[in-house]
Amino acid sequence: MITLADQLDTGKTNIYFLKRFWSKQILRRNGQLAVDTLLEEWKMDTALMDALGLGIEQTIVFLYQQNPGFDAFEDWVLQINQGYISQERINRFNSLIYRNPENPEPLPPMDPVLSKEDWLFWEEHGYIIIPNAITPEQCAATEALIWEHMGIDKNDPSTWYQEHKDRQGIMLQLFQHPVLEANRHSPRIRKAYEELWGHTDIWVNTDRVGFNPPETE
Repeated sequence: MITLADQLDTGKTNIYFLKRFWSKQILRRNGQLAVDTLLEEWKMDTALMDALGLGIEQTIVFLYQQNPGFDAFEDWVLQINQGYISQERINRFNSLIYRNPENPEPLPPMDPVLSKEDWLFWEEHGYIIIPNAITPEQCAATEALIWEHMGIDKNDPSTWYQEHKDRQGIMLQLFQHPVLEANRHSPRIRKAYEELWGHTDIWVNTDRVGFNPPETE
């Protein structure tokens, strides 16, 4: 019988809160825990996903479809992480439980990313466009990854509209890849977020990619 785990319960990964997250989702899946309970833990849930490089939707779908035991869930988390989660990441997340968060390594000295005009635009519109957030080479590698994953020839528009198991509308269920990780950890992007939020303890989330070809008849 599954019971709600304590925040400090761990398994082979020694990550706090992971077993609690698993138990919450399985209990909800089985109708044994109301979906509107423990909503105050949502920020910790998302921080856990960020720390482990997991997509939130990706993880919930796995838990609800597979209904795994905790050992199997940890194995899946490790598999997503190529079998290894650094002790630095584990310690940094675990420190949140003790409310004494560890900050990541500081960035090398950099000029400010956001200009006065960026701040004015942010205040008026609520978003900012950051030129050269990643390099042209990273952009080309990301494009090539999406083409390859979908089995599409970018020079043949007739292939752009074929069905793919990972395609959901304009979104593509592709979450983890070294090319995407390099983009997510762009120093220029991180620096922009540090300036926006006014602190350095930034967690990078893991989301899927998009593919939106021009509409046809």
